[in-house]
Order: sequence, then C-alpha cells, then structure tokens
Amino acid sequence: MPKRPTNRFVPRLDILEGRECPAVNLSISGHALVVAGDAGANNIAVTDNGAGNVSVTADGQTLDATGIKAVVVRAKGGDDTLTYTLTAPQSNRTSLKFDLGKGNDTATIDLSQGVTAGRLLLDLKGGDGNDVMNVTLGSVAAGALASVDVMAARVTTSPPSALKVCSTAA
Repeated sequence: MPKRPTNRFVPRLDILEGRECPAVNLSISGHALVVAGDAGANNIAVTDNGAGNVSVTADGQTLDATGIKAVVVRAKGGDDTLTYTLTAPQSNRTSLKFDLGKGNDTATIDLSQGVTAGRLLLDLKGGDGNDVMNVTLGSVAAGALASVDVMAARVTTSPPSALKVCSTAA
C-alpha cells in the first residue's frame, strides 16, 4: 500500500501593519477640519489662508486641506496648547469652534489679518483649569462680519486678564 502524505504543521510568522495609536485624531468631515485630542497634553497648531486652505499640525501629525469652511478642535483633557493663525485676510465664510477641555490650557488665536468679505465666527471655550486665552482680531471691512464668543470657567484679573480680545481699527 502506498504511503499517504501526512499533514504536517509548519509554523510561520506574518508581518502586521503598524499599530501606532496617535494621541490626536485629525480628520475631514465634509467641509470641516476636525481635531480630536485626548487626555494628554496636546500641542495643536492651525494655519488658515482665509480662503479655505488650512493646515494643522498636532503632536507630530500634519494634515493639509482645501475647501474648508469650519475648523473644530476638541482638545479634551491635559494641559493643551492651541495656536490658530490667519495668514491672510478672511475672504469667505468660516466657523471656528475650539473647546479646550479640562486642564491648564493655552490658546492663542491670531485673527490680525482681519476679515475682508464673508463672515468669521469664533467660538472659544475654556474648561476646568487655569486657561489662558488670547484673541487678536484685525479690521473688519464694511459688509463683512466677525463674531467672537469666548466662554471660560473663570477669568482671572491678575495680571490684568487671562482673557484678551484685541481689535485693530481699519
């Protein structure tokens, strides 16, 4: 009788894809750029050319996007740092919603390039902790609109204020 082949187990290893778990999640949903932080200290920097071209760098990750009409940042917990810089005058409709979450956070919002057309809506919210929020608003042209809504759990007055909103005249 012929010998039957035996099934023999041969162990092998498969290479898997990377299993990195970034602390910050960057995504685009429709015309919105969304940044979701975590419980750690996140460093988030956003630049916007005022015409829908936005770049965000957060904890070493970068995302460039076009056609953006809204930027949403939910930093969550941790001592986060958020910097938003308008690099040219705002010329379309843009909504900015920044929630710093818990922790001793710092937000620097530079809108000094101003608004030449459309409307710019800023909703900046602090949370539990000693937050420092600085907003600089440039000139707003006739027919354009800039709305700044800042909410903080508490505002300290020493030094003069932890909350500064500045506007330059046209």
